[in-house]
Amino acid sequence: HSIIPTSSYVFQTKYHKWSPMNSSLACKQFVDHNIVSTVECSEHHSFLPFYNQTIGASTSVTLNISLIEEEDLYERDDAYKTMRIDKRTSLLYDTRKFIRENYSSIEETVALVISMCNLNSEELQPEFSEVFNKFIHIARYLPYHSVSELYKKSQSLCASGKKHVMDSLPHLRSSASIEVMKDIIMSENLPETTVSQFLIAMSLYNRPEADTIKAVTPLVLNRPPDIRTYLAVSSLIHSYCKLWSDCDTDENVQSIVGHLEQCIQKHLFPEDQLEMTIGALKALGNAGVKTSTLVTSLQKVIVRRDLPVELRIAAISAHRHLTCGINSDFLLNIYQNNTNEDEIRIKAYLEVIKCPTLQTIKSIKDSLSKEESNQVGSFLWSHLH
Repeated sequence: HSIIPTSSYVFQTKYHKWSPMNSSLACKQFVDHNIVSTVECSEHHSFLPFYNQTIGASTSVTLNISLIEEEDLYERDDAYKTMRIDKRTSLLYDTRKFIRENYSSIEETVALVISMCNLNSEELQPEFSEVFNKFIHIARYLPYHSVSELYKKSQSLCASGKKHVMDSLPHLRSSASIEVMKDIIMSENLPETTVSQFLIAMSLYNRPEADTIKAVTPLVLNRPPDIRTYLAVSSLIHSYCKLWSDCDTDENVQSIVGHLEQCIQKHLFPEDQLEMTIGALKALGNAGVKTSTLVTSLQKVIVRRDLPVELRIAAISAHRHLTCGINSDFLLNIYQNNTNEDEIRIKAYLEVIKCPTLQTIKSIKDSLSKEESNQVGSFLWSHLH
């Protein structure tokens, strides 16, 4: 919190808790009629590079801030007296409001691709990273058709042009780049490392729109089952739903979640498909979107005693992003049933306690007083305290 810009530096070993920096900061605030009138701060920094030595460099800083004048906004301007507040918005930065008026041209990006090829023709030049960074910042604002055209044209521009464009796609962080990455995955035989990079970039994109979800839907519906794809697309859906509260009405969202639900039902019994089923359940938990049959499907998995415990736990965890309180009564009964495995009961309790009600707390308290399992009882007592 110092006014001097510094980097944190901890210099100590297991046995010698000593730092070469000795700093102190003290501030006083004076408040008058609920307004801070004066702030006085003094800080001292000493750099003592030798252990148990007093020789070094020191800096002292004194800061005084005083309120000079107060002004009543309503007395200054009559217009403020009649002004009505019709809408309140969050002070947090809203990325959706940013609009770039002048889109980058594809000619600029083509020139930068050629520059990267020239700089990378024999050995990597120091200027390459600067050109690559500039390319990312310009190409980020290209629409889908321009990014797609650039990728198709890149191979004919120069020898390594296609490689440079592919390397940049995960860093563009735009809906257009996600759609192009989807096209490449669907149409080309890519190395697994490249597919993973593309999917990770999709999962980390935090400003998806309806068109973004529509673009990635074929990755789930029209390709063989793949856990990485399920997790990436479901994370993208969760980011979309955080921005748009009515996301559960989107037909593409419902199609993806419905496909994941069908995947669970299809691969429930073969033991060799256990990993795929757990992956689909994790993806449902990522998305946090409910279909008309999702709750029933999860209940059927949870109550099946012949299914592996890790699969039933994954079904309970799939509730983590659903609307608070959904299926709480059912999960409470799972916890209270002493014939269930301890791991199942503890996981059900953790989901229920995320959205506690007075009645829920009373029920847990009554069950805890009659608890027969030491593991469950010890966990709950520790968690509640």
